[in-house]
Amino acid sequence: MTLQSISNVHRDIYYTYARVSFLDKLEIFLTLLRLPVALVTRLVLSPFRVHDKNRSWNRVTSDETFRFFSSQLRVNQMQYIMGTTPTVYAAWAKKNARPAIIDDLGNDGVLMWFTDKRVSGNLSVQDYVPPFWISIISEIKMRTGKDYGFVALSYSLYPSASFPTQLLQAISGLSCFLPRGTKLEDIHLVGDSAGAALVLQVLSHLLHPHLDIPQVPLLRHLGGALLMSPRASLRTEAPSFTANSDSDVLPGESWAYLASGILNELEGEGRLYLGAVKLPSGWWDGVDKVVKKITIHTGALECLRDDAVTLARILKQSHRDVKLFVQPGGVRTDPYLTHLSRENDDEAVVDLLLERSRINATKV
Repeated sequence: MTLQSISNVHRDIYYTYARVSFLDKLEIFLTLLRLPVALVTRLVLSPFRVHDKNRSWNRVTSDETFRFFSSQLRVNQMQYIMGTTPTVYAAWAKKNARPAIIDDLGNDGVLMWFTDKRVSGNLSVQDYVPPFWISIISEIKMRTGKDYGFVALSYSLYPSASFPTQLLQAISGLSCFLPRGTKLEDIHLVGDSAGAALVLQVLSHLLHPHLDIPQVPLLRHLGGALLMSPRASLRTEAPSFTANSDSDVLPGESWAYLASGILNELEGEGRLYLGAVKLPSGWWDGVDKVVKKITIHTGALECLRDDAVTLARILKQSHRDVKLFVQPGGVRTDPYLTHLSRENDDEAVVDLLLERSRINATKV
C-alpha cells in the first residue's frame, strides 16, 4: 500500500475521529498561547517538587507539554492535533526513507511494519512509541545477534468506533500471522494504556470468545504479553488516581473524562472485556495456556499504578510467570517519555524488557 493509499483509506475516519468546529480550532489556538506560561511555571517550580527535582529541564518540559494538552483539550481537539496513526506512520516512513509496509485488515484496522516482515517478533497495539521499541530491537541485536520483527496495529479510536470494533481489529491482526507459518510462541503482544487494555481484551477473548468476534485456534501459547501502564479499569476509584494526580502526565480528572463517554455507551457484556480487574472469580483461569509469560510495567507516580498492581495480583492466581515492575519515580509510560525526551533509557527498564521479550533462550 502506498503513502497516498494510506491517506485515502483513513480520510473518512479522520472526519469522525477528529471532527472539530471553527470554535474548536479557535479554542485550540487560544490554549496554545497559554502553553509557554505553563512550561515556565513548571520549570521554575521543578526544584521544589519531589517528582521533578531529579529530572532534567528537557524531561520536565516534555512531561508538562504532554500533561498540558491532555488536561486542557477535549478528545476531538487532541485527535485533530495528533492526526491518525497511519498518517503519523507515513510521515515516519518518509522521514526515515523506509517503505511504508501496510497490511490492510479490511475493517479499518491496519498493520504497519517498522522492520522488514518477519515470522517472529512483536505485534504492538500502540500509537506513538515505535522509536522506543526500535531502539530495544537494536539493543537485542547488539547483545544477541538476533532480530525481532516489529509491527504495530492501528485500531479505531473512540468516538469513531466503540467496543468490540477494536477487539475485532486486534484479532484480525493476530490471525494474519497464522497462515504465514509463524510460531505462536514467537509472537509477543505489546501495548501501553489503552493498547495494553486491548491486549487484555485479546487474552480474554482467547479464554472466553466474544460471540461477534472470530475465534483464533491456538495449539500452543503465545510467547508473551507486555503491558505498559495498563488501563485495567475504566473507573478511577483506585487511591493512586488521587494520590498521583499531580505527579502523573495525565491528572486523575483527565482519566475520568477520557473514560466517561465509553462507560456511558458500554453494554453489560462489554464491561467484562474492558474491566480486567473487575471480573468474575476464575475469569483468568487458563491464561497460562494462552500466553507463556506476562509482564506489567507501571510507574510509582502514575495514576494507573494501583490498578496495575491489582491486575498483577489477580493474574498471578492463574499464571505462575507474571512479572510486575513498579518503576521508582515513574509516571505513565515513563520509558517512552524518557526516550522521547532524548535522554538515556533507564538501564533497569531496558534489562527488564530485554529479559522478558526474549522469544527463547537462544533465539530472539
